[in-house]
Amino acid sequence: MTMLRYAGCAAILLLGIPVCQGAPVPGKDIFWYQPEEPDQGDKDAAAEGTAAAFTGNVELGFVMTRGNSDTETLQTKVAMVHDGEHWRQKLKLEAVRVQDAGTTTTDRYQFNGQSDRKMSSGAYLFAAVAHEVDKFSGFDFQSSLFAGYGRDFVKTEKWEFGAEVGPGYRYSEPVSGDPEQEALLHLAGRGKYQFNEHVAIDASVAHDRGKKQVISLANVSLVSRLNARLAMNINWGFKHNDSPPAGVKKVDVLTSVTVSYSF
Repeated sequence: MTMLRYAGCAAILLLGIPVCQGAPVPGKDIFWYQPEEPDQGDKDAAAEGTAAAFTGNVELGFVMTRGNSDTETLQTKVAMVHDGEHWRQKLKLEAVRVQDAGTTTTDRYQFNGQSDRKMSSGAYLFAAVAHEVDKFSGFDFQSSLFAGYGRDFVKTEKWEFGAEVGPGYRYSEPVSGDPEQEALLHLAGRGKYQFNEHVAIDASVAHDRGKKQVISLANVSLVSRLNARLAMNINWGFKHNDSPPAGVKKVDVLTSVTVSYSF
């Protein structure tokens, strides 16, 4: 009888019926085991671990010369990222203004916004908007919309690399002439290499191909961190438009040194 009793208990336990472990707990299913519900403290800790992270960076560069030359250069950048479990939002604002002997030679303002819907294995779907006002580009402004597929191929402590592809639309308002509208193929890539805990290099490229204009962008930044919040940046920016308005050069290059604050 004892052997039969143990055999019966073993069979019942394998079926998931814990009748050999005492009386059923009120509110629990007696046929299938259910784990204990986490207490409120565990829930709060889990929520805190998966809460969206907000980060930002502000850059400022200013150069003024007096004497044989009379120039003033001001560059500002603001970048913010809101990174959640399923969604990621990115915002970037940039302004550059250069004056030489009281004459403005560069006056450019840029806005970029993007929202990513994360999927598995580093993949995501994105929608983005870009707006640029450059008084020396031959356009009053240019606005673009993009949507497509992106992927973070590598993301380690040393390396980061990702790419995006998708269709887009661009509206250009020239200083003189009729507005231009065109469909685009948008290609973009970005990378980062961390030399050590203080020095890193960031790079990004973009290629927007339309029937009327093909615009390529490249940006490289060498970042030297001074402390947990402050860093010095050496920036190099490149822009190429294969079909600019008459009297405007195809290539723009901007090199700058800025100080940034991270939060």
